[in-house]
Amino acid sequence: MHLLSVELEELRESLSTETKSSMGDKHETSRSRMQADFEKFSFHLAEIQDQYRILNSIEPGRHSMAVAQDSLVFTSQHTFFLTVPLGKINVNGEDVFVISKDSPIGAQLLGKKINASFIFNGVSYLIKDIK
Repeated sequence: MHLLSVELEELRESLSTETKSSMGDKHETSRSRMQADFEKFSFHLAEIQDQYRILNSIEPGRHSMAVAQDSLVFTSQHTFFLTVPLGKINVNGEDVFVISKDSPIGAQLLGKKINASFIFNGVSYLIKDIK
């Protein structure tokens, strides 16, 4: 997150100190490219800050009756952790899919309770436990 903040500040300084040169179109193209980079970095920084906020709000040991944000969900097929989208990770020899509640399967899981079943991509899932 810090590196993106540094990049943004450097781009912001470049944009503000850039003066008109006799290069004309080349100058405008360069300035447009810097502006596009600035917007891209701004978007990524906001996304990372949001994910950081979500990770900091996790309450370990909380037990839930239904799948919600921060739930660890054990199904007949896979184990899912609904938080920020990190993909598949290995925890103590077990694969865990760390996904967003807004992902397609995360949306399927939300609100479901133990023993609920659902079908995703033609595969049947049964929720065995929620932590």
